[in-house]
Amino acid sequence: MKQIVTVFALIFLAVGLIFGGCAKKQPAQQAQGETPQATPTAAATQEDFVALQKKFFEDLQAKKYQEVWDSLTKESKEAMAKALAGKSEGKLTTEQALEALDKDTDQARTKMFDELTSGDTLKEMLEKGTFTLKSSEPDKAVVTVVDQDKKSKDLSIIQEDGKWKYNVFADLEKGEHPAGKMDEKKGEHPSGEKKDEKKGEGEGK
Repeated sequence: MKQIVTVFALIFLAVGLIFGGCAKKQPAQQAQGETPQATPTAAATQEDFVALQKKFFEDLQAKKYQEVWDSLTKESKEAMAKALAGKSEGKLTTEQALEALDKDTDQARTKMFDELTSGDTLKEMLEKGTFTLKSSEPDKAVVTVVDQDKKSKDLSIIQEDGKWKYNVFADLEKGEHPAGKMDEKKGEHPSGEKKDEKKGEGEGK
């Protein structure tokens, strides 16, 4: 389990590196720990959604791991579980991996998030870059994050069980971000998947 968690943690470290940073942490106008809320039938304001997306990274940096986990959509949790199961070499099913993350078995979730919060990655996320509301609907909002290299990623915030939840890891698994693309030099995906050799040769021509 220790080896699996370490490898999986590196995936999330790569995920963290897709952003050169996120907008500077603004003084909270609400009580610490509170999350901007909206009813299940009405969208929050633009400021609420932007603050809400920033809060994900702020909570992660503050090591509020249980809160971070609880704030993820089911799809996002499943994306994490599938990646963990894939790295277990058949020792864990997706369901078992999801349970391990949910219960923090052997500190699987804690160690994974610890890897992501180590170093200056999250600090840079919170000090640089921009957040902009791209779209909002009664049950979904999309916030565009632009890093210091002008690379962008759309992250979704979705209504589930009457609460706004982050679809961040599911969004990142869609392969639309730098960390989700094959490393042309190593022929590897951040998740460890090998690139097709013939494909790689064709791309190099």
